[in-house]
Amino acid sequence: MYLTLKISLFLHILSAMLIAVSAFGFPVVESSLRKENSFSLHKLSLNFSRLARVGGILAIITGIYNWISIGGAPGWLIVKLILFLWFVISGIFVGVKYISKRESILESKAIPSEELLKINKAIETYAYVNLAVFIVIVFLAVFKPF
Repeated sequence: MYLTLKISLFLHILSAMLIAVSAFGFPVVESSLRKENSFSLHKLSLNFSRLARVGGILAIITGIYNWISIGGAPGWLIVKLILFLWFVISGIFVGVKYISKRESILESKAIPSEELLKINKAIETYAYVNLAVFIVIVFLAVFKPF
């Protein structure tokens, strides 16, 4: 049991690193997309989303295992879980919706429209909100304030 818990904790930290790459890289790519609407930057943005998805699934699986193994439910863990669920659900519904819209506009090779600018702004805002939520989640995990 002790070895499996150590492996699970290692995988949980690995998942946090995958999410961190996405959480910090996604806003950088999105701010570049506001200046230049290129399909290659959009694809890079999609790759960050995939990294976050893999990290999120791994974090959920290992987090549940760690929670069951360690036991207890302190307040910081419940808040962290709620924020993480928001992080995942918003990625599924909001992120996919806007990124799909942008992809269809970029594939049509149309002149950048007002709609594309609005979509890029919404995705950039979404990226910064997710970065803030990720930082709060890490803060809760490290400092366990309550």
